[in-house]
Amino acid sequence: MSITDPHLDRFVGPNDPDYRAAQIRGFALIAQIEEQVRRADHYAGGYTGYTDPVTHDLVITGECDAEYDEATTKAHNLGWIAATSNAYLILKAQGRTDETAQIVYNAHYNIFHSDPEPPCPGE
Repeated sequence: MSITDPHLDRFVGPNDPDYRAAQIRGFALIAQIEEQVRRADHYAGGYTGYTDPVTHDLVITGECDAEYDEATTKAHNLGWIAATSNAYLILKAQGRTDETAQIVYNAHYNIFHSDPEPPCPGE
């Protein structure tokens, strides 16, 4: 493997010496995106609070919007990395159409067909 890790930001073919590392990195990126999607799903519409020990009522102290936004932003940022690496090719080869795949496919489209930079969070 080279010092600059060229497999992180380009598509690597099977005949390239960095192919194995690119595939490993691709699967790892996919797993990281899946984890952030799970985190976002966990926080979606969630609240923080506690049960009052006297009345036994649920007392809501806040919402999980910040945690949801953080997980979603991380998933999309990882999607931009995956879109230019073998992670994209892996998802396409698997024929995936789930949320993780859509994040990567959308980033790939934006990178290669329209926007050269990732969107700002909240856009």
